[in-house]
Amino acid sequence: MFFKAQCIIAPTVACAMMRRTQVDANERRFLIMKKMIAGLCMMSVLAMGLGGCATQKDLQAVQAREKAIAAKADQAAQDAEQARMAADEAIAKANAAIERAEAAEQRAIERERLAAEKEKMAEEKAREADAMFKKSMKK
Repeated sequence: MFFKAQCIIAPTVACAMMRRTQVDANERRFLIMKKMIAGLCMMSVLAMGLGGCATQKDLQAVQAREKAIAAKADQAAQDAEQARMAADEAIAKANAAIERAEAAEQRAIERERLAAEKEKMAEEKAREADAMFKKSMKK
């Protein structure tokens, strides 16, 4: 209030003083805020630098994990290859067994046909023998 009264009485002198004190206070506040923001930025950069950097142990641990994963993948690939080979071998054995069974079936059919032919021949011979027996009985 005192400055307002002086502005009315001696406007050039009092207003200039009032403006200078306000400007100085604002500049001080602005500088303090700049320093605080700069300090916070430096602290956050420092914290990120210390906490975010990977150490040699971290890198070695990651490499060890990668090697373990690669070894497991290689082992899985080898196991899959062995399983595929075993499956192929089993398929080959099954195909061979099917071929043997088909051949045995063909042989059994052939034997059955031959047995049927022999039976027909035996029946014919029996009929002929019976006919001859009947002929000889008639005499």
